[in-house]
Amino acid sequence: MSPQSVREPWVPDIAVVRRLHRQEPVCRTAVNTTGVINLRGAVSVVAAFDPMAAAEKTDVHASAAWAEVLRTLPGQLQLTVRRPARPLYLHHSFPTDRRVFLTCYEPSRLWPGSRARAATAARHRLEQAVSLLDTAALPAQVLDTAALSCLLGVPVDPDDALPPAADIDHERRPGGFVDGGLIEVGDVYAATIAITDHPSDGDLWAVRMEGLLAYPDRFDLALHLTPVKPGWLRVGLYLTVYAPTPDLLAEVQDAVTCHADAVGFSIHPRRIRPTPGWVSTLPLGLDLLKIGQAISVDALAAGLTSVSATAGTVREGLGGRRR
Repeated sequence: MSPQSVREPWVPDIAVVRRLHRQEPVCRTAVNTTGVINLRGAVSVVAAFDPMAAAEKTDVHASAAWAEVLRTLPGQLQLTVRRPARPLYLHHSFPTDRRVFLTCYEPSRLWPGSRARAATAARHRLEQAVSLLDTAALPAQVLDTAALSCLLGVPVDPDDALPPAADIDHERRPGGFVDGGLIEVGDVYAATIAITDHPSDGDLWAVRMEGLLAYPDRFDLALHLTPVKPGWLRVGLYLTVYAPTPDLLAEVQDAVTCHADAVGFSIHPRRIRPTPGWVSTLPLGLDLLKIGQAISVDALAAGLTSVSATAGTVREGLGGRRR
C-alpha cells in the first residue's frame, strides 16, 4: 500500500508549508530510512498508542507507569492528541475518533556522527517509555518510515530538495499564507492557542484534561514536557483548531476558548504566532512557543493517564513495528 493511499485527508500536508516558510525548522523536515524525523539541528522518533488495549487499562497502573516515565525522563517528550473533522453527512462513516502519539526529541550537533548518536538516544528513550507504559496496558507502536511519511506528509530521504521559489505560484497562494494570527495549510485555515493556569492537584488536572479533550470538533493538542528539576517538569499545552474559511476559524477559536474556560483552563492572552504555533502541535517534538508552567510529576501523571486513554483506532498502514 503506497503512502499516498493511506494518508489521512484531515492531516495538513507539511510539504505545503515547507515551500513558503523556509525559515521554520519544519522546512527541513524529512523522514530517513530508519524511521527518524530529521529536523534542523535535531531528530525525533514517534510512537502511536494502541487504543483497543488502552481501553482496558486501569487508572492506578497507568498513572504509576506515567510517573515512572516522567521521573526517568532525561529530555523533551511530547504527547499529541489528534481529532479529525466530523463527517459531512450522517451516512458517512466517522473517521478515527482520536489518535494519540508520543514523540521523543533529541538535539544534534554539526560534527560527524552527531545525528546518528542523537537518533539512537531518541529511539532508546522512546522504546524505554513504550516498555514502561506497556506494563500498564497502554501499549504503543514505534512508527516506521512509511507510517511517519504518511502521518506527516513529508518525503522520505533528507536529501529531498525543496522546489525553487520561482516555481511557487504566489498568485494562487497554494498554502502557507499567514495573516491575522492564522495560517493556511492546504485547503484549511488553522490557528493555535496556548492554555495556561494548570492545576497542581492531580485529580483536578485529570478532570480538566478530560473536559478539554471532550471538545467535539477537529483539533490537534500537544503537551510538551521538559524536566526542570527533580520531581518537576515544565509543561506547554497548545491547541490548534481548523476551519475552511477565516471567518469560520474565528468562530471556532471563540468556541474552543469558551470550552477551555468552562472546564477551568485559561487561555494565554497574547496572540500566538501562527506558523510556530501550528508546528508546535504537530508530532515533531518541537516547542517553538516556550509557554509553559512547572508541574509536579504526580499531578502530571494523573492528567496523562486521561490523555493516553483517548486514542482512536489506528488505521491500517499507519502502524509501525512493535518492539
